[in-house]
Amino acid sequence: MKRVLLIDDDEALLNQLKDLLAGLDVESDLITNDSDALGHLEENVYDFVFLDLRMAEDDFTASRFAFCAAIKRKILGARLIGMTGGDLTATQAYELGKCLLDDFVEKRDINQAALRRLLEATVPMSPTRRRFCVALSYPSEYREMFVKPVADCLAYEFGRRHVFYDQFHQAELPNVDADILLQRIYARESELVVVMLAPEYVNSPWCKREWRAIRGVIDNPRSRALMPIRIGKGKLHEILPDAAILLDATNLTPAEVAERIIKRIDNPFLFER
Repeated sequence: MKRVLLIDDDEALLNQLKDLLAGLDVESDLITNDSDALGHLEENVYDFVFLDLRMAEDDFTASRFAFCAAIKRKILGARLIGMTGGDLTATQAYELGKCLLDDFVEKRDINQAALRRLLEATVPMSPTRRRFCVALSYPSEYREMFVKPVADCLAYEFGRRHVFYDQFHQAELPNVDADILLQRIYARESELVVVMLAPEYVNSPWCKREWRAIRGVIDNPRSRALMPIRIGKGKLHEILPDAAILLDATNLTPAEVAERIIKRIDNPFLFER
């Protein structure tokens, strides 16, 4: 079931939206002020946030833009939908949201059909038949400075649930059968496996465990679904065969690496169907 957070200072409208969404089998929470909304987003995960673009407590100013940006940072992988009233033109809404909003709707036009269109058009679904669009394997030494920004970019594109990055799935990973779990994730549940390589990868017990699972991708026809990326300098011959071609990311930004991964996933000729 999809989950939506509704932010508006008009309680009557919120209750109307809640009823309409319930008819679409969507769970919703109602918030009437900005400060409560940010706190609520710290504790809950949503597929969508519907936000009034002009609350009574705030004019259409730079502060409103900053609030939208704050929400966007907290709902990585979800979609932000702006709701406009009669006193806020579509042009103004566009100016506010062109870098932040995924869509917007005028309140006077809200009905069940309009809500269905918004939910179906913007829900962060996997574009592939597998659970994960991409799975990341990497040495922990590079997590904060490189891998996390890449994962965040991928999550913005596909949604956190469709990116296997260990920090997104901490509840699932502790497992007495970790080898079996990793083999399932890398070999069967991921459309593309991205291995971020550095000398530290060879010496990491956890990376060695991941690599045993990833070997299952190399040794079958899905080898095209493996994307090796060099993120650290040093010898890697202990990991990949001499014929392997790596993307050298030592001089690329995380955003540039994420862009190349997304292009690889978007290429339908690289995968079995």
